[in-house]
Amino acid sequence: MLVRKVGKRGFVVSYENDYIGDTTNIYVINTEETIFVCDTFLGPNSMDKMVNHEELKDDFKKKQIIVFNSHFDWDHVWGNSYFEDEMIISHEKCKENLIESGKEGLEKHGTQKEGEVELVFPKITFSDKLVFEKEGVEFFHTPGHTTGSASCYDREDQVLFVGDNLEKPIPYLNVAPIDDYLASLRKYTTFQVKNFIPGHGEIATYELLEKNLAYLEEVKAMEFKLSNYSEQQKKIHVSNMQTMGSFLVKEGKKEEGMIYFKKALKALKNLYEISAEDTKKKLLNVIMAHEKEMSELK
Repeated sequence: MLVRKVGKRGFVVSYENDYIGDTTNIYVINTEETIFVCDTFLGPNSMDKMVNHEELKDDFKKKQIIVFNSHFDWDHVWGNSYFEDEMIISHEKCKENLIESGKEGLEKHGTQKEGEVELVFPKITFSDKLVFEKEGVEFFHTPGHTTGSASCYDREDQVLFVGDNLEKPIPYLNVAPIDDYLASLRKYTTFQVKNFIPGHGEIATYELLEKNLAYLEEVKAMEFKLSNYSEQQKKIHVSNMQTMGSFLVKEGKKEEGMIYFKKALKALKNLYEISAEDTKKKLLNVIMAHEKEMSELK
């Protein structure tokens, strides 16, 4: 666990986990009377280490604690059980997602638990935003990585905690269409921000926001400059095209979904420099759930 001071009252708490493949960040805002904890990682053991850290333990003992879930993904909420007696807040959709999918995530990734984990759901939800004026802390809905994703703005230190809405080098897409995601990233540009705290990776600047926004705009226009993509970007892009295609097919939008599948094929061929026929076979093996739809590309 690495704890870094950001601004006058903020702390970025970062955890390493080989299974996740990158650091996972929690943002702590230590105000005069209240401590805000943004996301809770993998369980009570990881939260206990944070609460008892030398720079934070005295304030955690004497101040009100408010916990915020940026979205429902398992690696961001399992530590809720450590704070089950405290106020836990989220967007209303985040709570719905966690109730619907939390058990599945626990069963699938349970080997990564840090301590005994019980699913603890948010107690207070909001639809648009929730502002703590005295403390200068604002939570607001920013759908993108998930439909229930929300962000936290620390007005005093001008720090924006964005959960998994910003990712390096480009975001993974989970939901189609992406209009809401684009709107959320554009909304970030209206804030005065000194530091962006993503859910994973290093503390970021506007540069990462601009790169993520540029990629989403390419997705929206369906015009990709694959020659400018790194190998990692191409792999994420192939995954994104498959995900978008699958989502749209499931929604009954078969023709739109097929467009994304075709883009996935093109990106896959560009990545591995193999024949078109081999590319189709490779992608067919990846998304067997849509074998019928994919067969029409032959």
